[in-house]
Formats: sequence, structure tokens, C-alpha cells
Amino acid sequence: WQTIKEPRVLRATALGPLRPLTSLTGTSFMKAFFDCFECNFKPLLFSLLLNYLSGHHALWTQNIWHCDPSLNNLMVDDEGSGVLNDWDLALIHRADRTPSSDRTGTTPYMPLDFLTDKGFEGKIRRLYRHEMEGFIWTFTVACLAYDEGAQLDIGKTKVAGFFSGTYQRVSREK
Repeated sequence: WQTIKEPRVLRATALGPLRPLTSLTGTSFMKAFFDCFECNFKPLLFSLLLNYLSGHHALWTQNIWHCDPSLNNLMVDDEGSGVLNDWDLALIHRADRTPSSDRTGTTPYMPLDFLTDKGFEGKIRRLYRHEMEGFIWTFTVACLAYDEGAQLDIGKTKVAGFFSGTYQRVSREK
């Protein structure tokens, strides 16, 4: 087993009912997607922090790293606002620790750097651009694997190779 470089802490959040981002289309989808990127969520754990910070980047600069932007983690609330959900794999990074090189993430949305031997050995330092690349792959899958809010047969889409095989194969498919 690989040594854990950052401690994991059980976190619980209290949110209202959410539905998948992919239930929206057109401008509603785009607005909610950018809401997720801007980090429009208010779980109790971070509510005070979010009163003076906004956005995914602001949380990153405060050493709160989501580490798993993926289509399953982008949700919509009852008002149509996007919510970046599922912070269970998030890291709270501290300066007195080695910068994280965990390969946390969902393979179809992982950055290309992590889909390498060095990435799977934990030898790639996690950078903010890796989080952004996760959002880009998420947007790509949403655009190519959904039509009018309905998921297409993934096996017949241009992103089929993102969802099966080794990490090397997924990297080549991307």
C-alpha cells in the first residue's frame, strides 16, 4: 500500500436535494456548470469560510483542495444553481507537510499527468492546473455523452475510451 501523504478526515455536509448537472440543457446547463466552478455550495463545515471567499480557486489558495472534479460531483439544487459536491476526498493541505502527490480522482476526468506511471506511483505533485483539467474533462464528457439531458450510450460516443481500460489507454484516448 502506498503511504498516505495527507491525512484524511471524515467530513459530513448538510445539503438540500440535488440532481445531476446533466439534467439541464443549454444556458441553464452552462450557468450551473460555472456555478460549480465558482464553488456555489454552502455545507456547514465551510459556510463561514465561504462568506469571504468565493470560487474553487479561492478555496485552493486557502489549501482546501477538492481533488475530484467529475460529472458525478457537479450537481444542481432546486433553484437551478450548480453545486460542487462530494468533498469526501478533499485535502486540507498544510505548509508543514510535503505537497500532496495523491492520485485522487475519477479516471475519466483525471488530468493526463496522473494517467502515467509517475502519476500512479504518486510522483506527480498536485497543482491547481490539474483541478482545472478535471473540470475541462468533465465539460468534454457532458458535451459528448449527453443530448438534451439524456445520457447517450457511452460505448458509442467519442469519450467511450475514457471509461474503461488501463490508465495508459484512457490517457491515449484523451
